[in-house]
Amino acid sequence: MNNSVVLAPLVSNCSYMSCHDFGDCNVVLSFSEEDAIGYLYSDLDKLYFTIILPILFALGVLSNVAFLLVIYNVKRMRTSTNYCLANLAVADVLFLMGSVGSKLLKYANSPITIDDSSLGLAGCIAVYLISDTAYLLSLAAITLVSFEKFYAVCSAYRALGDSRRRVFVRLLVASWIVAFCVAVSFIPCIVDYVVVCSFWPPGDPFNSWPSEFAYCGPVGDWAILYGAGAQAIPFLLIFPINVYLYLRIIVSITRAIKDTSIAGRKKKNIRQRNQIAIMLIVNGAVFFICLAPFEMISLFYMIAFAHNGEFILPEDTRQSLTSSAKVLAYLNAAVNPFVYTCMSAQYRDAFCQTFGIGRCSRSANGGETERQPVFKRARQMSSNLTASTSAGSSMKIYHTVRPTGSHRVY
Repeated sequence: MNNSVVLAPLVSNCSYMSCHDFGDCNVVLSFSEEDAIGYLYSDLDKLYFTIILPILFALGVLSNVAFLLVIYNVKRMRTSTNYCLANLAVADVLFLMGSVGSKLLKYANSPITIDDSSLGLAGCIAVYLISDTAYLLSLAAITLVSFEKFYAVCSAYRALGDSRRRVFVRLLVASWIVAFCVAVSFIPCIVDYVVVCSFWPPGDPFNSWPSEFAYCGPVGDWAILYGAGAQAIPFLLIFPINVYLYLRIIVSITRAIKDTSIAGRKKKNIRQRNQIAIMLIVNGAVFFICLAPFEMISLFYMIAFAHNGEFILPEDTRQSLTSSAKVLAYLNAAVNPFVYTCMSAQYRDAFCQTFGIGRCSRSANGGETERQPVFKRARQMSSNLTASTSAGSSMKIYHTVRPTGSHRVY
């Protein structure tokens, strides 16, 4: 995810010195104690970086890798929907490695909150290119899942099986290419690598702080506005599309239930419809609810900087809201496989088959039916409806330092 929210200035009373005798430093700053405290990791930050982020990182990587192993190991799981979900799992792993992994690396290597020197310019570009591409691909993948379900339920009489899989494979390849190209356009948001020679106030903890740190910032105010708005637009576009597709799927299944009720299957079909509706609602709700807060905050910052940086909320509140929104985005990447497994007996069966955990109950007569994907059964319902009616005619933070004086550091 492109971190397109900009921190308010932490440095306001730093004195400037000549840069001529300080090697590769772009700016030389002398910090007052009040300003230096703004660069300290708070107790809440330490909890965030030592407990919350490592747990989310480990949980997310392990769960998504386990899901990929299940898709690889169980042949019947290689469906169009699962191809999309497998790409979503890959994107989630990359997103966690880029976003969370880089934060943990910076925290381990420097006591300064905005220090990117452990990454370097190349590292900054690579990290944000990976995380932005992964984030944009996740938006595309979840939308393709919705389209695949819509196609399976509402267009059952059209091409099925391998032909549909090939179509979605091509769409996934195109999604990766488009996501990467859009992510490349975000590079100006973090490509200004500024090396700061710093003079910290005397006393602890500043005595042990490095005399030089660096950070990756935007090349200008236009990059801040673009980064904040451009990443939120895809999210705002796909949200109503997914809601529309979900509603169409539920309506089509409900219609199929009414037409098959004369066959004595009404109660069973209603259960299937409810299962599908719950899966749609839960999958969509987890994804969009977890990503929406960060996107709203991005728009909030974009509007504020478009109005000369006039913020309604105080800085501490903004930072707390931003951190909370990021945790939700990381949580979404970590829990997706758990959502699939909890909502579908087919995924639970494939999971225990792959890892040999207990026994998967399969009745002698009904086992095959229970192993069918719920949307395959829905498609069969839709196919029956078509046959019966035809005869009757129818989701960096960009740290910005704005010291007073003739120099400006982004």
